[in-house]
Amino acid sequence: MLESSPRLKKLLGIVLSLCLIVFIASWLYHILTQAKVTVIADDAQNYISITRIVNEHKDADGTRQAQHQITAKVNPGTYEVSAFNKPSVVTQRIVVKARQRLVVHLSLPQARAVEPVYGGTVANVATDNSQLFYTDASGELTRLGNDGGSSPLLPSTALYGLKWVSSSLGIARDTSNNLYLIKNGSASAITLPNDINHSSAITYALSPEGQIYVGQGRRLYHSSGGGYIVAYTSAKTILSLAAGPNDELAIVEGSANNNPDGAGEVTILRGGEVVRTDHEASAIAFSDDGQFLSLVDDDGYLFLDQQFHQVYSISATAGAFAWSRGKNNHSFFYSQDGSLWSFDTTSKQLLKVGVTPGQGAIDGVYPDDAGSYIYFSAKTVDLDGANDATQLYRVALGSQTYDSSLGVLSVAFPKSLDQCVTSYINLVRPTIILLPYSPASVENCQESARSRLVQYNSDPSKFNFFVGPVFAPSD
Repeated sequence: MLESSPRLKKLLGIVLSLCLIVFIASWLYHILTQAKVTVIADDAQNYISITRIVNEHKDADGTRQAQHQITAKVNPGTYEVSAFNKPSVVTQRIVVKARQRLVVHLSLPQARAVEPVYGGTVANVATDNSQLFYTDASGELTRLGNDGGSSPLLPSTALYGLKWVSSSLGIARDTSNNLYLIKNGSASAITLPNDINHSSAITYALSPEGQIYVGQGRRLYHSSGGGYIVAYTSAKTILSLAAGPNDELAIVEGSANNNPDGAGEVTILRGGEVVRTDHEASAIAFSDDGQFLSLVDDDGYLFLDQQFHQVYSISATAGAFAWSRGKNNHSFFYSQDGSLWSFDTTSKQLLKVGVTPGQGAIDGVYPDDAGSYIYFSAKTVDLDGANDATQLYRVALGSQTYDSSLGVLSVAFPKSLDQCVTSYINLVRPTIILLPYSPASVENCQESARSRLVQYNSDPSKFNFFVGPVFAPSD
């Protein structure tokens, strides 16, 4: 019979022997290459997790968790280790080699206070922590002082796409593709290259040294001697620009028709040299010191060093982001699910910096000039449930103290009260802004604002009050 054939038995024996050899070899390889990772949190109340990263994505099925300390035998590869205790989270990526014994200590900073700054809809914010520059809902660029007084820089002109080097230097465009230089609190029109077509899209950038770059179609111009010269001609369409220090420029170039999200190949101009990278991005930005270039792609954020080698990546849904300036110029901030996160290029750690009140979506992230704070705008619902407005917040990056009682600002204001509209500004000293319906209603307006503070158990003597121009409510 076929079942008792000696040849078949011999063949089956060979197959089983080979399978056994492969199994033993795989088992031995696993045992001989397996590493051991120990992760320890600084506080026994904190939790620890280890997650393997496969093709830049987290392997959720391979996540291991424990409290305070965890030791795990793992295969060689890349892993993400985290310490967390709501709402704080700190994350670090590690590369584990064969037979390595690795110990990682994670320190979880205390949750940072989210401080309300301004009760109004803002975009394109720049600040030196004593005044704000921003565009309002109509696109008008406005300066707002800590005393509550405000003034437009270009009355009745809507500006878009502001790119700030600092609160004293920036560039923007209007609806007709005219460019404006914002310098030391004033705005003035910029003369453009003669062959710029104002009916076609342009892109632009401003370097810390004041160099102006303008791109349209395949041509890139840069300012020189009061005019412009052609700095680069692309084989494709120039989609976006980002300027760094020492007149280094990053370019995204591709086909505008095939890339509705603005994604394209990343090219660098450095000292007259054209450097083509192997990366694509839809948005780009240099760190304040020029040591890193951040890219936004379909998977999240990539970070390149000065040789344009990838040094880190963050898997996230790309949203609002910004590099910090000044003493914290090594930190990158980004929004994710109503939270503000930071990536430190020195420690290679991710940290949840703060959570917006009411888990409102963050639509803008803005650095200050000194690196003392990071600002962000987000929607907030007040305790009455009637106000779903975008407001501006900040988180201290140092040891600044914060009076938690000021949290009342974002829930009690802005608000329409008896005979006036109210808002607030809180940069140096918290100030309630009052816009009365008529000169005769100022006193009632002030009394209503004080009563509103008392209603939320706040002492009105902690606040300044600024009476602005008469506000005519719409019917």
